Amino acid sequence: MSHELDVVNGKATMAYVGQTPWHGLGQSLQPGSDIETWRKESGLDYSVLHADAMYRLTDAEGNVTYQEFPGRKTLYRSDTMVPLSVVSKDYKVVQPAEVLDFFAQLSDIGGFQLETVGALKGGLKIWGLARIDDGAPIIAEDIVRPYVLLATSYDGSLATTARLTSIRVVCNNTLSRAYSSDSKSVVKVRHDAHFRPDDVRRQLGIFSGQWEKFQIEMRRLAEAKIDNDFADTFLATLLSKRAAKRPDGSYPDVRKSRGYKEVMALFHGGARGHEMVKGTAWGLVNAVTEWVDHSRGRTPETRLDAAWFGAGNDLKTSAFTNMLDVIA
Repeated sequence: MSHELDVVNGKATMAYVGQTPWHGLGQSLQPGSDIETWRKESGLDYSVLHADAMYRLTDAEGNVTYQEFPGRKTLYRSDTMVPLSVVSKDYKVVQPAEVLDFFAQLSDIGGFQLETVGALKGGLKIWGLARIDDGAPIIAEDIVRPYVLLATSYDGSLATTARLTSIRVVCNNTLSRAYSSDSKSVVKVRHDAHFRPDDVRRQLGIFSGQWEKFQIEMRRLAEAKIDNDFADTFLATLLSKRAAKRPDGSYPDVRKSRGYKEVMALFHGGARGHEMVKGTAWGLVNAVTEWVDHSRGRTPETRLDAAWFGAGNDLKTSAFTNMLDVIA
């Protein structure tokens, strides 16, 4: 098992309800399980504790002493006692229990269903995903469902982040939409500030028109017909912006890359649900998202981390927003 996935006593720190999620990881729970069951079965029934950061000194005679590292503390897990990171003493920890309680409160509000929670990178990142409602068809029977994702980290690599995201049912493709002019679609709480769940829920604007706006944009893409030349140019441009330069300063031909070939193969008929969206801008965007979620990366664990929190998420979001711009 990859080091990306957190495993304790042979059990993956992840749980889900319903069908096996797109990442294929974790323990299956019964629908309606209470939050304590989620806490135990997901492996998130621990706390993140802290201790003074120390360093060891050895003098010329071999005598060992320990000194405190001023202004720093070590975070570690209460269940395994394994250290997570060394951070500033001002670093505010959001406990696993707080993440789960955030979703428990959403369930109490009504309509929200927790579907998956877990940890990655030995517990350096934890997250939860809850479905807001049953979704809506974008075209024909192509259903997309809205979700709220909450994640935090214990090494400063990710602010505590809550955002609206979506899953396309036919293929489990995930896609987030961030509006630069409207902070209600993404809320970030830095680790030098306190996490206040009620404030985050209010800022998310869960009951605002964000989901409706997202649906309108997806339908615009589903109605926009594109040809092979358009798809080639769009994808080559998208991938070229992320290609690493050669030693001579030039860029490689992305059309020869595995990613380009696999995305184009999906667009030309290999994608799940292809018949509903073939020859459309929505079909090409979903070819990108399917590749990121289901093929890109070495393992399901690294793929999940990148698709939600890293370069994969950025690539999917860019594909969506850039496509909206070019078909406008």
